[in-house]
Amino acid sequence: HVTEHIRVPGFSPKEGTHRRLSELGRASYAAAQVGQFSKLTTLEDEIDQTVAKLWNMRGDELKAIHGSLAEAGKSRGTSGEGE
Repeated sequence: HVTEHIRVPGFSPKEGTHRRLSELGRASYAAAQVGQFSKLTTLEDEIDQTVAKLWNMRGDELKAIHGSLAEAGKSRGTSGEGE
């Protein structure tokens, strides 16, 4: 499993970044429940940026991950929308 090969820090309520990710996760869930998909997209982008900060990723690294995910979706015949 992928989590065996990457370091995923445990949640700490003392860490502002961790709290922000928790808030964003709850807001994303709420937006999805009521069909606010444009808001959900905005929240997902903020989650990506926050996680990149947490893992000390550069912008080009995050962009490369997005590109890889888009390619993987194309090869499966999915766009990633509504999944």
